[in-house]
Amino acid sequence: MSIGLVILALYLVLMVVIGIVAGRLQKSTAHFWVGNRGFGAPVLAVAILASIMHGGTVIGGTGAIAAQGATVLNNLSFALGFLVVLLFMAEKLRAFGGFTLPDFLGDRYESNNFRAFAALVVLVSAIVSLIAQTKSMGLVVQQMSGLSPSVSLILATAIFVFYTSIGGMLAAVWTDIAQWLFMTVGLGSLLVVLWGELGGLTGMALAAEKAAPGWTSLTGIGWTQTGFWTWHLVWFIAYFTRIEFVTKMYTAKDERTAKASVAWGLLLVLIFFSITVFYGGAARALVWDQLRTPDEAFPVLVKTYLSPLWASLALAGVAAAAMSTVSSLLLLSGAAIAHDLLRKCYYEPQGIEKTEEYYLNVSRLTLLGVGLVALVGAFFTPTLVLTIVSYAVALTGAAFAMPMLLGLVWPRTSPQAAYYSSVGGFAGSGLWAVLTESGYPWAKAVHPIFPGLVLSIIIIFALTMVTEPASPETIKRFFP
Repeated sequence: MSIGLVILALYLVLMVVIGIVAGRLQKSTAHFWVGNRGFGAPVLAVAILASIMHGGTVIGGTGAIAAQGATVLNNLSFALGFLVVLLFMAEKLRAFGGFTLPDFLGDRYESNNFRAFAALVVLVSAIVSLIAQTKSMGLVVQQMSGLSPSVSLILATAIFVFYTSIGGMLAAVWTDIAQWLFMTVGLGSLLVVLWGELGGLTGMALAAEKAAPGWTSLTGIGWTQTGFWTWHLVWFIAYFTRIEFVTKMYTAKDERTAKASVAWGLLLVLIFFSITVFYGGAARALVWDQLRTPDEAFPVLVKTYLSPLWASLALAGVAAAAMSTVSSLLLLSGAAIAHDLLRKCYYEPQGIEKTEEYYLNVSRLTLLGVGLVALVGAFFTPTLVLTIVSYAVALTGAAFAMPMLLGLVWPRTSPQAAYYSSVGGFAGSGLWAVLTESGYPWAKAVHPIFPGLVLSIIIIFALTMVTEPASPETIKRFFP
């Protein structure tokens, strides 16, 4: 038996054990969806990092950076997005004390129609992102185990669906911490070797620039001007609308803890993203000619420069990164169906009461269904991993950016304006993504988030001027 298969087996067994132990502590939907709101700042900061530093970032990010330059991952975009959450969202979302993002939008804008639409956006976006993460895990499991691509995808999907459906948010956060340790050891081992091989950060930059002139420039390689700026707009918007990030504010002990976790989480994210930039430069300088697609950059670096033991640990780190994001997305999908659509939009308006066990079972069945859809999508989606992730965040960003931000800072924002702004933003970005994937050159020049966001901004300001705001009671609740 290979060392890779042994490490993979131990890692997967650990995830299953954590899921079983956490499952015994699940007593209600509050435990399952938000960990009974009991997490401190250090734990939550690591959970934020683990859910953001996903397999798409490591595999897709390394490949995209190798292909198009260091500017692919712009730390300033991430930092500004985190700043929006820190200044305007963390405290208010925790004080609101909901379960999901549609929870906030439905209550703030007094609309179950908006709540239902937002739940569907969360579900669609989560599935798109899960396809990317499942692809990442399939690549890693195949590299570690030598199993076929099909078996690798199925095995990875079965494990993350199992431990998330059993243990809920508690299992997600506990596994986030374990996965962060795997990420740190595994990714750090490759960093040490490549640092010595290239002579540090300066040596990497010089080697990458020599291999691909323009790699170190601010505009990178092969970007159009509009494509470059809208790409960075995507990641700014993404980090204050990213559902697996902002909904973690609900899990904090209190408002102060929520804000502290964002600040510490940003520091960890910037460190890990900077390491990914280093990997991208190393791939361009050292192994570019060996790659069939950019997504192979990280696995090829690992196999070329690490011993079997350390290579297995590094790949386990990538699997950990992907699984940590997957568990959050699965929980959000389950809550969107069980809590937002069934409980809030169907049963409660009719005065029908259902037990906590009923909603937990619906949530778990949803996790299974979403996992299967993502698995099928991973088999039949040829697009690069990071591109898929960018489409997912474009959909949520265009749909939620304006209703979320203005709903927390501008009392006048009207329910009708917010709802139609969200629908317009989602439809605009979704249509543009389809046109981009269909090969239209003029569509490829601009990232799908841009037309959707512009449409969303126009609608929300125009309609707010001619429609009524929320009731005084709701405004007082959100602007005490």
